[in-house]
Amino acid sequence: MSASGQALRVPLEGRIDLRSVTGFLDRWPEGVAAGSRVLVDASGVSGCDSSLVALLIDWLRRARRCGAMIEIAGLPHQALALAQLYGVDTLLPLAPEPSGT
Repeated sequence: MSASGQALRVPLEGRIDLRSVTGFLDRWPEGVAAGSRVLVDASGVSGCDSSLVALLIDWLRRARRCGAMIEIAGLPHQALALAQLYGVDTLLPLAPEPSGT
């Protein structure tokens, strides 16, 4: 986890599934307060199941509860497809993809 300007960057890496998701729950940054911005970088996720979607929704709920903003970058297509299947894709605040790549 690192600060980027005023944004706290939380990188996610590896496989996130039912077996591993509990290890990611405690990665929510401490000290997030009203007006804070959290950028979750999921570009390092190598595989996932619906546990990743559940984790992101949990973090979204935490951010809203304390008045912070959250943005998700690099969400794997598999996770987005699952979110669409469950009808929660519109809840996920996705960062715009960089142009020209």
